[in-house]
Amino acid sequence: RRACLMANHGLVATGRNLDLALALAIEVESLCEQYWRASLLGEPVLLSETEMAEALAKFAGYGQH
Repeated sequence: RRACLMANHGLVATGRNLDLALALAIEVESLCEQYWRASLLGEPVLLSETEMAEALAKFAGYGQH
Protein backbone atom coordinates (compact mmCIF):
# COMPACT_ATOMS: atom_id res chain seq x y z
CA ARG A 1 0.00 0.00 0.00
CA ARG A 2 2.99 2.28 0.34
CA ALA A 3 5.07 1.01 -2.58
CA CYS A 4 4.43 0.47 -6.26
CA LEU A 5 6.37 -0.91 -9.21
CA MET A 6 5.62 1.24 -12.24
CA ALA A 7 6.25 -0.15 -15.71
CA ASN A 8 9.07 1.71 -17.49
CA HIS A 9 9.72 3.84 -14.39
CA GLY A 10 10.67 1.63 -11.44
CA LEU A 11 9.85 1.63 -7.78
CA VAL A 12 8.01 4.36 -5.89
CA ALA A 13 7.84 4.10 -2.08
CA THR A 14 6.47 6.42 0.57
CA GLY A 15 6.81 6.67 4.34
CA ARG A 16 6.32 9.04 7.26
CA ASN A 17 9.90 10.17 6.69
CA LEU A 18 12.76 9.53 4.30
CA ASP A 19 14.29 6.75 6.41
CA LEU A 20 11.04 4.76 6.43
CA ALA A 21 10.49 5.27 2.69
CA LEU A 22 14.05 4.12 1.98
CA ALA A 23 13.67 1.06 4.24
CA LEU A 24 10.49 0.09 2.39
CA ALA A 25 12.15 0.61 -1.00
CA ILE A 26 15.05 -1.63 0.04
CA GLU A 27 12.63 -4.32 1.25
CA VAL A 28 10.64 -4.26 -2.01
CA GLU A 29 13.84 -4.38 -4.09
CA SER A 30 15.02 -7.38 -2.04
CA LEU A 31 11.71 -9.19 -2.56
CA CYS A 32 11.87 -8.46 -6.30
CA GLU A 33 15.37 -9.91 -6.47
CA GLN A 34 14.24 -13.05 -4.63
CA TYR A 35 11.35 -13.48 -7.06
CA TRP A 36 13.66 -12.91 -10.05
CA ARG A 37 16.18 -15.47 -8.77
CA ALA A 38 13.41 -18.02 -8.15
CA SER A 39 12.07 -17.44 -11.67
CA LEU A 40 15.48 -18.39 -13.12
CA LEU A 41 14.85 -21.92 -11.83
CA GLY A 42 11.51 -22.12 -13.63
CA GLU A 43 8.01 -20.84 -13.08
CA PRO A 44 7.55 -20.28 -9.31
CA VAL A 45 4.71 -22.15 -7.64
CA LEU A 46 2.30 -19.55 -6.31
CA LEU A 47 0.06 -20.10 -3.30
CA SER A 48 -3.68 -20.33 -3.89
CA GLU A 49 -5.93 -17.82 -2.14
CA THR A 50 -6.77 -20.46 0.50
CA GLU A 51 -3.09 -21.32 1.09
CA MET A 52 -2.21 -17.63 1.35
CA ALA A 53 -5.01 -17.05 3.88
CA GLU A 54 -3.71 -19.99 5.95
CA ALA A 55 -0.16 -18.63 5.86
CA LEU A 56 -1.31 -15.14 6.87
CA ALA A 57 -3.35 -16.59 9.75
CA LYS A 58 -0.29 -18.48 11.04
CA PHE A 59 1.82 -15.30 10.95
CA ALA A 60 -0.88 -13.04 12.42
CA GLY A 61 0.77 -12.82 15.84
CA TYR A 62 4.35 -13.56 14.75
CA GLY A 63 6.93 -11.50 16.60
CA GLN A 64 4.42 -9.96 18.99
CA HIS A 65 4.71 -10.48 22.72
